[in-house]
Amino acid sequence: MGYQYRKSSKLWLTIFIGWLLICFTVLKSLSIRELPVFLFLALFWFYGIFNLSVFVVSHFVKSKVPSLPNPNPHPLKVAILYCCYNDFSENALKSILQLNYESKTVYILDDSTDNSVRNQIDNFANKYGVKVLRRKERKGWKAGAINNALEKVDADYIVLADSDEILPRDFIEKTLAYFSDPKIAFVQANHYCYSEENEWVKLMGVGVDLHWNHYQEYRNKYGLVQLLGHGAIIRADVLKKLGGFPEVVSEDLALTLKLAQNGFRGVFAKDVVWGVFSSKLF
Repeated sequence: MGYQYRKSSKLWLTIFIGWLLICFTVLKSLSIRELPVFLFLALFWFYGIFNLSVFVVSHFVKSKVPSLPNPNPHPLKVAILYCCYNDFSENALKSILQLNYESKTVYILDDSTDNSVRNQIDNFANKYGVKVLRRKERKGWKAGAINNALEKVDADYIVLADSDEILPRDFIEKTLAYFSDPKIAFVQANHYCYSEENEWVKLMGVGVDLHWNHYQEYRNKYGLVQLLGHGAIIRADVLKKLGGFPEVVSEDLALTLKLAQNGFRGVFAKDVVWGVFSSKLF
């Protein structure tokens, strides 16, 4: 991992130095009036080179997909944490209940302030036997809700699911197969974004999917895979050892760095795809 990271650093250092040399060469022929425009364009030019390089290199980076392990006579316990804040989706939660893995427990981490949403959740939980965890005080945002749940759940692994996400039925067994090294603390699954009902998701979906399809697998080999807060599974013992999630707004990226500082890393599972879909497709 470290060697590959250094190898990647040399590539980006070479590109950066080349960009600087070209910029200095062009600057010699520019007037003071032309300077601000050139600097503005040069930054966008560098950003374009960066994205193009990742796009090209990602086509040659293919991670090995692990084979599914044989059934364990003593299956690992998995807690699925469905995080909700006034945005409960019955269809999304039904997809989680339909996961193949038997040794799982589903928890709704409900921070909702809307009483109608809270009632929806309570009705669903009573109907399907799902456990609901609520806090007296919404402290620490989503990270606080997860940390509060860690004190109450008994599990070997923790699955993070957002309120609108649809998980494939084999999500747990496929992601568990990636924990081949004790230094792997989490597995981040792939993502597909589509919605006929949400115009914002529809417009931004293409750009979001490009990030997942090209940047994340590149990071498997060169650099640091990011935990992106949902569609992921984490080792509970490591999470508890480090004191849970840092209670900041970007808790997923903060935990990624905290894990790296303590010698752990994540893996991106390109073959395991979860998504944000419209209810019409469910």
